[in-house]
Amino acid sequence: MSDTRYIKKQYREIIRILHLPKDAYTEESFHELRVAIKKLSALADLIQYCDKNFPTKKTLAPFRKLFRQAGKIREWQIAENLLKATTPEHSTTVWQQEYPLIVLQEKNSYFTLLSRTDLRKLKKKYRKMADTLEQISAKQEMQYLSWKTKKIRRIIRSMPVPVAGLHALRKALKTYHYNKKYILPDKRKQPNKELIRLMELLGQWHDYMASAALLQNSCSWQEYSPAEAAQLSQIILQLQHKSEQERELMNESIKKLNPKEKITL
Repeated sequence: MSDTRYIKKQYREIIRILHLPKDAYTEESFHELRVAIKKLSALADLIQYCDKNFPTKKTLAPFRKLFRQAGKIREWQIAENLLKATTPEHSTTVWQQEYPLIVLQEKNSYFTLLSRTDLRKLKKKYRKMADTLEQISAKQEMQYLSWKTKKIRRIIRSMPVPVAGLHALRKALKTYHYNKKYILPDKRKQPNKELIRLMELLGQWHDYMASAALLQNSCSWQEYSPAEAAQLSQIILQLQHKSEQERELMNESIKKLNPKEKITL
């Protein structure tokens, strides 16, 4: 029988953040909300494996709406931070004036969504997950980890890993990482350092790639002068170049895992 304290902790963290006053939200608040929901989603992956009839999509739907909207805010925050680190001079662009307005719009959308969210429904969905999780045996949990490991190995063995595969690998590793910590909280064995490095590189690659796409598709290009548009185009190219550098490092990291041997997760 599974211990439900972990899922209770994630649910309480979500509710804590949702109850924050608007002016108490920080950049980290949106990140922390998304992490807690990711951990909840990871548990849903475990539940779905053990109970094929569990309505995962329906159960997670109200959480995912908040997750996606918080993600839009988070994407712009990451893009801003990467721009500051990559091109300190970017503050001269019109985009720097546009950025606060875009983030404000996304935050307003988030708080509108939150005001329409029935927190009692969230509690009901959480209880459904906790009750089902409680019925999962230790044997089923270990079978799940074995199944997830095989899925990750299959992706890693396809070299070089295509972009779609990298997205799948990033999500699978995250889910596995969260659920392994839940299933084996006292395991003293050190995780594979190269896999931890790979997870970090996947995160950095995704941030650069997503930020470049965000700027390309969301900025008001028609309002920019030719010089400003050229500057922003150069910034996007720099982010894309950084993304490709991270991708090369990822493939090198994957090679070090030696797919001919058993990959220890």
